[in-house]
Amino acid sequence: MFTRSVSIACLLYLLLPCLLFLAGWVQPWVAWPVGLGLVAAVLWVARECPARPLRWSDAGALRVALLLLLGALWVLTTGPWGLVAQSGDATVRNAIYAALVRDAWPLTVVGEPFVYYLGFWLPPALAAKLGAPAEAALAVWMLAGVWLALLAVACGQGTRRALVFLLILLLLGDMLNWANRVYYKLCDGGLQEWALFLDLHFTPSCVQLRNTFNHYLAPLVLLGMLAGRLLPARFGLAGVALVGICSPLAAVALLPLVLLRGGRQVVNLPTAAGLVYAALPLLYLAGGTGGQLAFLRPAGACSLAELSTGQLWLRYAVQLLLVAGPALLLLWRWRRTAWFATALLLAATMPLLWAGLWNNEFIYKGAAVMWFCLAWLYAATWCHAKARRKALLALFILLSASDAYGQLMGALKSFSARPESMQQNIRNEWQGSLHQPADARAKQFGGCPLLPKLFKF
Repeated sequence: MFTRSVSIACLLYLLLPCLLFLAGWVQPWVAWPVGLGLVAAVLWVARECPARPLRWSDAGALRVALLLLLGALWVLTTGPWGLVAQSGDATVRNAIYAALVRDAWPLTVVGEPFVYYLGFWLPPALAAKLGAPAEAALAVWMLAGVWLALLAVACGQGTRRALVFLLILLLLGDMLNWANRVYYKLCDGGLQEWALFLDLHFTPSCVQLRNTFNHYLAPLVLLGMLAGRLLPARFGLAGVALVGICSPLAAVALLPLVLLRGGRQVVNLPTAAGLVYAALPLLYLAGGTGGQLAFLRPAGACSLAELSTGQLWLRYAVQLLLVAGPALLLLWRWRRTAWFATALLLAATMPLLWAGLWNNEFIYKGAAVMWFCLAWLYAATWCHAKARRKALLALFILLSASDAYGQLMGALKSFSARPESMQQNIRNEWQGSLHQPADARAKQFGGCPLLPKLFKF
């Protein structure tokens, strides 16, 4: 077996949602030439991917088995089939998937085009339309994404480092949770007028997959290819183009990494074909109301509206220190790498945006890329460090892992294979509607794509 077979599987995983979007949402006279160009670009890239033989020893094969087992447990803790309690976000995501399985494509909501980053759901929804069990199809698609990302890392960097990387990715967080607990304690004590608002969604990878798997899997597969050196750096921008329909803001967050790694070499025919295709998801998604992108932070107790300029900047500095401070201390030897620069750029940008806008979406999507970059560098540091430095790194990771502990305990408490308990674990409060009509966020799914003549609505 060669690494190129894993590269091809990853590229097909990223390509399939793009082709289904073209087939279901875009007018044929546009979809056919763009789709053929995209397929040709992916074939070109696949031919250029390295074809190194996999030489896993018995110990390496055992580590691969453990890697895949941990990946499967990671997926299962997100709640497919209701084995564990699903995140509250699943209320909307279940409804979107159910609508894509049940209704005709392109999907409409009360007569309006449904405008959302829906690419992740399209392959399992098509399988369900063809007769496969819908929940099983979704779980298999999730599992395939996680496994491909992990295999890509293992193929390129070895099974030992891949296993270390996965453990760090699942545990790594920041100290903001501890700061938040102190903050809320202060608020409860009547000190609301001066306490800094620290509640920031720097969600680590363990929570990303649980809450927003629909955006996380495509970037994870691409990042796995980049970390495993299975995708030549000059084709990184072409890979980003494939991610857009699944997670447009994660694609934006990926840009610094691929541009820093590829430099001027990213200008090539596969990139051009990818960008021509990427214009279509951009036009489709830009036609939404924008409600899912940014909200002004509302006034109220402990809100940003009540903080002075000095408090806002102090709050920003504290957040940046809690996230980037440990990286500067522990990862300094990697400061010249694109991974380091991307992680710190995202860590600096996200709380700055939050200071003026409640940009919940970019906080999630940017964090997906940031935590991968940091986890990858921490794994490299672990593999090169001596005993004392390893102990310090392990202590930091364990102290920062409160999100991981919380998710694991919640999953264990709610785990059940009984049908009635599984049904309670599945979030379907709104009976298949895309959002509760009384909720202001219901508007975020409506809109009209820009240049509507290009689309089938």
